[in-house]
Amino acid sequence: MQRTLATICVLFCALTQPLHANDDNGSFAEPVSSFDLPGSAINWIFNNENDTVYIFLEDSQIISVDISNLDAPVVLDTVTLPDFASWHFARIVENTLYIFQSNLFFIIDIQDPTSMNYLDNRKAPSGNIISATAHDNYLYLGAQEESMAIYNITDPSIPEFVSLSPNTNSLLAVINDIGYSTKGEPLDLTNPLDPTPIGSVPQLTSQYSNFHLDQSVLHLFGSNNASIDISDPLDPDLLSLYPNFYASNYGTYPNNGSIFFSHPVGEHTIRITDLSLPSAPYALEDEIGLPGINQLNTIHTIDGQLLALTPDSIQVFNLHTTPLVGSHHTSGPANDIMIIEKSENQIAILANDGGALQFFNINAPNNPILLNTFQLPDNAFAIDRKDDVLYVATERDKLNLVDISDITNPTIITNIDTGRRTRDVLVREELLYVIDRVFGLLIYDISTPDAPQILSTTDTPGWATDITINDSGTTAYIAHSATSSSPKIQIIDITNSLSPTIIGSIDDFDDLDKLTIDGNYLYATDGNDGYRIIDISDTSNPEYILHMNDFDVLKESSDSGFAHEIQLHGDYLYFANGTGGFVSIYNANPLHPVPNQWIQSQFSNQGLASTRRFIVRDGLAFTAVLDGGLRIYDIADLAICPIDLNRDYNLDSLDISYFLGAFAEFESIADLNGDLNHDFYDVSIFFNFFTQACP
Repeated sequence: MQRTLATICVLFCALTQPLHANDDNGSFAEPVSSFDLPGSAINWIFNNENDTVYIFLEDSQIISVDISNLDAPVVLDTVTLPDFASWHFARIVENTLYIFQSNLFFIIDIQDPTSMNYLDNRKAPSGNIISATAHDNYLYLGAQEESMAIYNITDPSIPEFVSLSPNTNSLLAVINDIGYSTKGEPLDLTNPLDPTPIGSVPQLTSQYSNFHLDQSVLHLFGSNNASIDISDPLDPDLLSLYPNFYASNYGTYPNNGSIFFSHPVGEHTIRITDLSLPSAPYALEDEIGLPGINQLNTIHTIDGQLLALTPDSIQVFNLHTTPLVGSHHTSGPANDIMIIEKSENQIAILANDGGALQFFNINAPNNPILLNTFQLPDNAFAIDRKDDVLYVATERDKLNLVDISDITNPTIITNIDTGRRTRDVLVREELLYVIDRVFGLLIYDISTPDAPQILSTTDTPGWATDITINDSGTTAYIAHSATSSSPKIQIIDITNSLSPTIIGSIDDFDDLDKLTIDGNYLYATDGNDGYRIIDISDTSNPEYILHMNDFDVLKESSDSGFAHEIQLHGDYLYFANGTGGFVSIYNANPLHPVPNQWIQSQFSNQGLASTRRFIVRDGLAFTAVLDGGLRIYDIADLAICPIDLNRDYNLDSLDISYFLGAFAEFESIADLNGDLNHDFYDVSIFFNFFTQACP
């Protein structure tokens, strides 16, 4: 041993290696290019195609800039407005640019961005203009005095005043021919000259200046922001009201996605907010600066890039929200997830409280698209499938069979009474294993998938929640939760599916949810106490070999969560830890798990953002989050260096010292090949990793 330790010192003690991986400084924006402006910039507006931007300068000039190539923007033209002109906000209607200032608006012809033409200005009789919305040849200008001036813009370059609508909140948006005011109230536009309120959201008292539509959810941005459900336009429903989010401009990532980059008025920082769950928006990042920018006017996003306007330049950044790639709210708390392929499309199916099955196209993981929502009578807990038949465990409404041959039009095939409450389903070849909370294990023949035939029922003591089966298909392990007399695992011989037999049990858990088998190891989630590994090579004598509940090396101590599910992929163990988020663990030696990374799921203004179930594929984790919907994380870069023993992302003398001490004390962390011996093989592994900077 002494000779071995001396050899290690000779080889390593003078070395220090930075790691190649995990060197990201955590910034969400990577500088790409910059473009100097010919004057001091105030604000900007983009055309619909996002290839031209119009920038207002301090000297009452507007420049048009071609940004079709963001690496090399080109100034196309300059037009000068009257010297009393200033910029409050702007709108583009067809080939006309309107710039609004107090009760004035200036009209600029931009049909040819290389030859702009200032045409005229108008004074709105409604007073100071706070909103401008065009719809069906009319321009609606809202005023602070709760009146609205209406202009005919059949020719947008010659707006003609036609009506003043008093005592009317300003029109902010028009969606499916229904108007929405700056206070979120729906307006009937049947008579375009007389917008009439047809509903209200009494809780909204602020005026909103901008909006974003995400399917049937209207996000309103102002001094305090709100999200309202407008699926019933006559009865909009307030989902959330969240203060301290005021943004002069905002951008979504990806375009039209649910991740918002906003620029608080008067600040020089960016806020990143996830609005995928409208009832509980949360900040991914708050008040963070853009690299190299000390003064920020406003922002805009285009195809995964953020454009920042400073007083003297346009700065371009590549965006990322690593590890969060994409997200989408669900109609209720998400309980389970599976991914199927349909017509060469990748489809995620989520089972939710409230009985909804929701189908998402995830071909572009950064922008999941909701395709359909199919309603069941009760909370959907677990799903599995055979061919085009989806088996759904619901809380109080039996086992539901759903035909998903056409995901745009799923249909109920039948439902089967399992006795009390169906909790889990598992398909193995021609058999369907169903867990009923009270009546235990039911086995069905599904050689005809849409017509299951019961083969047997096995009553298991306690309240059953989950089933897993060994690779050979001979033994089932059934988890029973703490709502039973005591949480435990029942071991059942299922060699004869007509007559399963209970052959043992495993006790002493804090609680149990989902079980996972890897060879001779059974991984059991253990409620608020991490997870346990049981050696099941001898089913008559299962043996505890590890209890893992120490995640303190990860930031903010994610062991505060509740363990729901474990999956193993290669050398990594992934762990759904409830409100403790999503955890990755280096598991090359299961007896020496090394916590690697924690991804947060719960934030201060959320009650139950709990990671429940997940699927890992192609370097991504698709997660079902209770009160968080579908969230997709990039885990390809979560790999760690197993000899970076102090997790500082450097290989240096501290790791050498750590290894020497653990090696001398025969600690498992130094048994790098997991053979339960401490010898030169472990030293060789350490040496190879260290000299290559852990590639």
